[in-house]
Amino acid sequence: MFISYLAYMTRLALHPYWLIVIALFLFPSIVPAQLQVNAVSSTPSTCANNGSITIDAVTVSPPLLFSITAGPVPAPVQTASVFHSLPAGTYTVTISDGAANTVSRNVVVDGNYLPPDLQPVNIHPFCNGGSDGQIAGNRVAGTGLAPFTWQLMVPSPVVTPPQASDTFKSLPAGDYTIRLTDACGGFRTFITTLTNPPLSNMVFFVPPRIAITGCDSAMLSMSLHADAWRFPLTCTFVTGSGSFTTRSPTIIDTSGCCGYITLEQLLPGFTYGDQVQVTITDSCGASVVSPTYTARPFSFCTQVAQYFADCDYKTSIIFNLNGGACEVPGTIGTYLKAPVSYVVTDAANAVLATGSETGFPGIGGYPIISSFTVKDLPVNNTYHIVIADSCGHTTERDFYVPAAVTPVPAISSLQIVPTACVDSAAFAFLFVENFKKEPRLVLLSGPVRMGSTKAGYAYESNYVYPDTLAPMGFGYNNYRFDMSNLSAGTYQFKLIDSCGSEVFDHITIAETEVTNLSHRFTYRKGCPGDNKLYYNIAASHGNIRIRNLTTGEEVYKYYQPQDATVFINDSVSNLASGRYELAFTYASAYGVSSPINHLPVDCKVITDTLVIEGYQTPAILINNYVQCKTNTYLELVADSSKGVAPFSYEIISGPQVFPVQSGNLFAAATPGTYTARIYDVCGNASTTGVTVSAISFPPIAERTFSCNSRQLTYGRSAYYTYRWTTPGGVTYATDTLTIDPVTPGDTGVYTIQRATDINGCRDTSYTTYHLQLKNVYTQNISLCPGRSVTVGRHSYNIAGVFTDTLVRPLLCDSVVVTRITLLPYKRDSVRYTMCPGQQYPFNGRTYSVAGVYSDTLGTATCDSIVTLLLSINLKRDSIVRSTCANMPYVFNGRQLTQPGIYRDTLPTAGCDSIVVLNLSVLPVKRNTINITICAGESFQFNGLLLTEAGVYHDTLPTATCDSMVVLNLSVTAPVIQVSANADTVVVGGSIQLQATQANQYRWEGGGVVFNNPGIANPAATPSRSGWITVHAASDPEGCPVSDSVFITVLSRATYCADAYIYMPTGFTPNGDGRNDWFRVVAQKITLKSFRIFNRWGEQVFTTNDIATGWNGRYKGERLPGSYVYMVTYTDCMGVVKMVTGTITLLL
Repeated sequence: MFISYLAYMTRLALHPYWLIVIALFLFPSIVPAQLQVNAVSSTPSTCANNGSITIDAVTVSPPLLFSITAGPVPAPVQTASVFHSLPAGTYTVTISDGAANTVSRNVVVDGNYLPPDLQPVNIHPFCNGGSDGQIAGNRVAGTGLAPFTWQLMVPSPVVTPPQASDTFKSLPAGDYTIRLTDACGGFRTFITTLTNPPLSNMVFFVPPRIAITGCDSAMLSMSLHADAWRFPLTCTFVTGSGSFTTRSPTIIDTSGCCGYITLEQLLPGFTYGDQVQVTITDSCGASVVSPTYTARPFSFCTQVAQYFADCDYKTSIIFNLNGGACEVPGTIGTYLKAPVSYVVTDAANAVLATGSETGFPGIGGYPIISSFTVKDLPVNNTYHIVIADSCGHTTERDFYVPAAVTPVPAISSLQIVPTACVDSAAFAFLFVENFKKEPRLVLLSGPVRMGSTKAGYAYESNYVYPDTLAPMGFGYNNYRFDMSNLSAGTYQFKLIDSCGSEVFDHITIAETEVTNLSHRFTYRKGCPGDNKLYYNIAASHGNIRIRNLTTGEEVYKYYQPQDATVFINDSVSNLASGRYELAFTYASAYGVSSPINHLPVDCKVITDTLVIEGYQTPAILINNYVQCKTNTYLELVADSSKGVAPFSYEIISGPQVFPVQSGNLFAAATPGTYTARIYDVCGNASTTGVTVSAISFPPIAERTFSCNSRQLTYGRSAYYTYRWTTPGGVTYATDTLTIDPVTPGDTGVYTIQRATDINGCRDTSYTTYHLQLKNVYTQNISLCPGRSVTVGRHSYNIAGVFTDTLVRPLLCDSVVVTRITLLPYKRDSVRYTMCPGQQYPFNGRTYSVAGVYSDTLGTATCDSIVTLLLSINLKRDSIVRSTCANMPYVFNGRQLTQPGIYRDTLPTAGCDSIVVLNLSVLPVKRNTINITICAGESFQFNGLLLTEAGVYHDTLPTATCDSMVVLNLSVTAPVIQVSANADTVVVGGSIQLQATQANQYRWEGGGVVFNNPGIANPAATPSRSGWITVHAASDPEGCPVSDSVFITVLSRATYCADAYIYMPTGFTPNGDGRNDWFRVVAQKITLKSFRIFNRWGEQVFTTNDIATGWNGRYKGERLPGSYVYMVTYTDCMGVVKMVTGTITLLL
């Protein structure tokens, strides 16, 4: 492409500088190198960061400047050619000189060092307050560099000097700070805890019971509870026959849960009415002493029991040694020496009934009995009974059998609870009484569909009517029906039994009484092993499984609170980093054994995954040295992705050393290389090397993204601000100036102002930078008019400055700037004026039309041009006029209504005169206004107050043409809507409000406290019932809008009005799916304990979970008979109460 251009240069004998340009383009390798890098070498990092990089470079334009622009640890510009304290990794080093030449090289610092790490293993003290705990440090294999030392640090209860062993013994309970240090000086600090076992707090859980097992001995059975058992136990028994101590009681059963044990001891020489006192001491020295217990005398109480049998209401009499009427203060449950026999006679001494009761086996195999029932005696009569045990003890008494009055079947209560294991469903308890036989509930009609469309919770099911349900719990004359999976709606039903009883009623489930399931998982990053997972579940019952997908470790938590309206807001602490699978299984507060929907649905299981990022030792990301006047400050910037803030810093070696401080600035006045250390809140640390240079104003770091771009930077700092002024006077406030592409207009001298503000010191300094084009060459060319020059692919024939890029394969392109000037022609001008119709001869030609005529005359250099300026003396007069539409304009006798150019000729004594009219017709001025007002507002238009929407017209006279104004008036009436998550709240409780889109919210209400009254969705705490109102401006109109919601505030007593606890009096655990479980039925209470004892005081069941019931089995066997239950709970008002009673197990 240069052939035509070279030939042209040769012909014109132009500038020889072009030979240099061509040579640079054709032979770039002959250009001498100004910056040469001979070698870049490194030493490995055997510790965390003790590697180095050394650069060997020379330049003809000093100074040489070095920086690390990429890699694990970037480093700012420095004059030293060695970088110290580098961790292993791949680095990019950049070398530049005073001529702005830049070279980059990649270099690898070898090393595979991992900071020391540990996973302590603890053995806790055996006794509370003991000092036999132990900690083994347990270094993680492959971490750190041997040899290692171990140390217990302040504030540990026991502090030790460094030692080689990782085991610390004879430790009391407490929080220990254990430090592992390796040969590199790196260390890892870990806080681990030795915990005291709880104090035993041994108690006799319920009064013991005494079973007369022989005619001269008895078995004492005790139920004890302790927060921590420390076996063996030393037991001392004191009776009227003497005292004895044993560490091997007759029977000790520790298989029970929750810290409960059963202990039995045979007492010699013991019978009805005798006394005993017990002392229990554990191996840690804790003791518990019982009261003095007295066995009941051989005396029975009577209890009237009335019940339905074969549709008739009957009466029976229960004889009970332990009945309530027989209780004597200080006596405990006592059981007879079986078998027990009785004889019933009437007033005539006729024998009406006899019997012998053997009871059932106790723990030791001996028979247990304390009561029996006499049935089917004629009513309204008095009888006599004689009772005897197998040892010859006898007692007798009279008793009366009253007649029973048959009650009327009825519904006693209905409870609806928003609990289910699926979305949009509820649970209902229906309590009924006085049915002659076990009733059935028949659902006659109701909703057809059950389901949800909520994302993540969608499902579908249906209902089929009629649907018959059996009762789930019952007493003598009381029954309970459980109904789960109820959708919102009204259900019609009837209750029937086989004796002809029939009751009709309905159940209505409101939309607010069904479940509204949702979930949310988050986590907080902490120190090693101390991450915390948070979860919020819009449900009260269920279980969560948290599984570490790397280690397989799992955490289970079960939720079965008393109040089904209290949602789950919980967390799990002390989690290691890693990837976790989260699975929450929803459950109903009362189970799903009685669903009324036709198509089965599974309980909803929500699964999710969560990644807890791994802990990394804190590290210094970058360092800056900041100069202000005569002061030099070293700034250390922490890597925010590593360690756990807050951080602390220290300088441990160098020209100056500094102790640990919380700030990251050091007054390092002496240039040199420093070693800095950073600590995090976990107690872990790392070090890095820092070089402080004596350069007062560091040179600009210059980066090139392409051959024709430039980035000039000083790097970011919190203490420096920069202002660049270009050669053209434009200013930029930035630390980095990017020019892409660089044009000739960008070149020149830039002035940089640096403002410093650090620790109260303020300073301003200046420097300059000369930006030049690279590979740019300039040529000046003069051309005669009509000739051209070719540069690259372009040809030029006019004056100007032209830039061309010459492409060089594999190299940066060259830029040629060509300045072209045109040589002038030799010119001569002739002027002549004539009238129209005349002619003028010029250089052999005749001209009759006015104009400029040229002729070229050849010369030895550029040609000469002669120019004729010929003009015709024509008199003209131009008129410019305008008129309004429909208003004619008169021109020389003509009436003109259309715009245009009109001419007319007027004869004169010389040349004729021509008049030219330029006429324009102005239209009527029109203006349209679009206005929107709020309802109730007005708009003034030409003296009128307008309030209704419409199109309005008006004509306004002006100095020119009239103006017509059209008004399009719109009236808008926006609204705002308010909702609350609940319309009823207990005093002291809060609700969540929500308003629709608007601006400038303002909430108000009498006695209401808002967390923020200026937002769309504040939380509100009302002190009394009333309206809550929001005022706002509509969006986008800005019209005032308002809306209100009424909130009912209930006292705690009113809220608790429907709280209840109900205990059935019988159940049939025969596996038929009906009445198989005996459990607490309650609302708005908190269960503390639910325990069941057999007739001789042996505990057969215990739980603190209200949803858990007893299936009638003990040690795998079903045990028919009567049992005593004890329920301890906190009622809705916060009072701890106890309910006791008897439950009958029927087979």
